[in-house]
Amino acid sequence: MKHSLFFISLAAALAALCSCGKDTKTPDIHDLDPDDIFITSTSLSPAGPLTMYVGESVTITASYEPADATLTDLLWKNGDEKVLEMVPSQDSRSVTVKAISAGEAVLLLNAPLPSDGSIINSGSSIWITVIRPRSDEVAESLLSHTQVCSKIISDTSWTVVDGLEYIHVDYLDEDGKPMKLFAYEADLTEDIKLMATSADGDKSFGTRQALSKQAESREQADGVTVYGAVNADFFLWSGKPYGPYWHNGKCFKDEFTAVTTDPLQYYTYCICVLNDNTVAFIHKNDYALYSTSIKECVGGYLTPLVENGNVCYINNPDIAPRTMIGRSSNGKKVWLAVVDGRSASWSNGATLMEGGYIMHALGAWDVQNLDGGGSSEIIMKKDGAFEVLNHPSDGSERLIADGLAITGAVRQPTQ
Repeated sequence: MKHSLFFISLAAALAALCSCGKDTKTPDIHDLDPDDIFITSTSLSPAGPLTMYVGESVTITASYEPADATLTDLLWKNGDEKVLEMVPSQDSRSVTVKAISAGEAVLLLNAPLPSDGSIINSGSSIWITVIRPRSDEVAESLLSHTQVCSKIISDTSWTVVDGLEYIHVDYLDEDGKPMKLFAYEADLTEDIKLMATSADGDKSFGTRQALSKQAESREQADGVTVYGAVNADFFLWSGKPYGPYWHNGKCFKDEFTAVTTDPLQYYTYCICVLNDNTVAFIHKNDYALYSTSIKECVGGYLTPLVENGNVCYINNPDIAPRTMIGRSSNGKKVWLAVVDGRSASWSNGATLMEGGYIMHALGAWDVQNLDGGGSSEIIMKKDGAFEVLNHPSDGSERLIADGLAITGAVRQPTQ
């Protein structure tokens, strides 16, 4: 059914294109000449359909048969000048297309036709859909929360792999101070996983290690590709995390360690990946109910930042770097985000409640706070090595207890 609708839409668009506009000249009709060799068929590379972001450019190249054709003046036609800008090459063999606004357009290629009608159509077409970058949507949503954002300085996003977006937004807070937001948005599937990390691929669990080293050891221990990661649980300086820790169904720490003893206080939530590859934020009181369902787990915070789509009121004015995780209502999408802080010229930092507004702008339904301050860190694998994307307030990577990594599926061994 989807294919039928697509071709009906394409046919309608082609009909409209051929009936209007200055770019819709009909193909050149040539009187027959014994020496003329007409093009009988054309093809485009890439073949499409294409999806492009606003501002993105792509070059589309034509090829034709027969190769020894003599009438080779190709005519390119732009289906919607409000959506696409088009610049043909001098020899008309290719065209550079730039996406200028969201929408859909058909790009047509025509070749000269003989006047006797022996060749009716030797052209090609490509359907192009233009969408706005994810960061544009986030920036607009941030601006709607005037208590955290007064102006967008710049925003960018790109697809790391299918199902994983990276988003970066520079903005000014309500007091005009600079802010830097770094985030991953991941659709959890068979090919995209959320995994816990600790020192030396869990061999040295309970000790501290830099996030980049934890990511490297997770790759080596599990045979996966780590695309990116953030720091996770709060921890004792010895390296013991406050919350539970699980990896691949194995429990390394099952209890919630008290943060203070007088009065007795715990960080009462943990972040769990369940056996169905969904993410749940589980309260300490309910933790035992999930003991047979947990695949990955790290500790969380004592209260949600966002719950059931609503930003929670938190009376805490402390401004600091923040690391946060959000989930969709069904747990199949997650957001990992870092807001830098403690630098007047780089990024001021956020309160816990401002962190909730930021994650709400990203689209999260439920949000948990993770360890912040000098622990806040986000990394990405680039050219075979892990790069720290933010500016940790300690000046370098802090040695931490555990992290959360976005990975690919387990690689199958080569035969």
